[in-house]
Amino acid sequence: MNTPDTDPDILHEQARLLRTMTTSLEAGDPIAYHRAQERFAHLTWLREMKAGRRGETLENHTTPRYTWRTVGDNRVRNRHAENDGKVFAWDNPPPTGHPGDDHNCRCWAEPVPDEIKPEYARLVLKGHPSDNPNKWWGPEFIKHFYTGNGQSVRLSEIGHFFSFLIFYLYKISRGRHNTSERIARQIIEVARSRKSGATSYHFENSYSEFGTYHPFFGGGTASGDFSGTIEPDGAYIRINGNIIFNYGDSFTDVLNLREIWSGDSDPIGANWGERLISDFGGTYYEIYEHWTMDFSAYVLLDPAASKYE
Repeated sequence: MNTPDTDPDILHEQARLLRTMTTSLEAGDPIAYHRAQERFAHLTWLREMKAGRRGETLENHTTPRYTWRTVGDNRVRNRHAENDGKVFAWDNPPPTGHPGDDHNCRCWAEPVPDEIKPEYARLVLKGHPSDNPNKWWGPEFIKHFYTGNGQSVRLSEIGHFFSFLIFYLYKISRGRHNTSERIARQIIEVARSRKSGATSYHFENSYSEFGTYHPFFGGGTASGDFSGTIEPDGAYIRINGNIIFNYGDSFTDVLNLREIWSGDSDPIGANWGERLISDFGGTYYEIYEHWTMDFSAYVLLDPAASKYE
């Protein structure tokens, strides 16, 4: 039996959406990109739903009314069975009390869908660089290593920005979440702790997974600085701001000799002799990029009631 987390149709659709996001970015079609991104986020939420239902409580609810639900077996109390499917208000409980009030009650409160405000968290690319159509595949990296005199190159300059961005945000996963989801949750966590006003947040990570994107990329570092505002809205908060991203890596130690000797290929920590031997006379250079993305979110303040827990 397929669950939302393993359903091949969902996984196949998400793979298709990633391809759509990549091609729409390359084609300069932000509308198609945003539509695919929204659909991808919805499917991700669907996959993350837990198998069991989580009911709401008087202390922790997202809508003013709820539908009473029972387990449906012969152990359900008669008076609770009579409540099944009926809509009640949290501030006006039925004679039985709310679901879960009675000892060992297994009933739960299902929020009334029309009264639920949809939560979201969005990253939208803005002011991005354009990719060089002459993409570097392999020999170009080596040639620049020996003839470029250490001159740094940008991802967009070598034709890798858009495909790299999709890989970084949506194809690297740690735990249950990909990079874009983890960034959103980190910003939301900070915003919940501050509740209102201006806020900022810095994040930075090294990713060995970049070597899967392209073998000449190795383990680069990506970082970002978010700045924005938090606006309370009842049980929700609204977050708006932007993130300035930075990526950096060094093209060096082509055969991983320094990695073998010392466990680190970083040219900054190596002396001149080590670099000469391991780089075979080439000159290391930096591969880097800067870009900006708008971030917006509308989420419940209480993480226990939110899909952005």
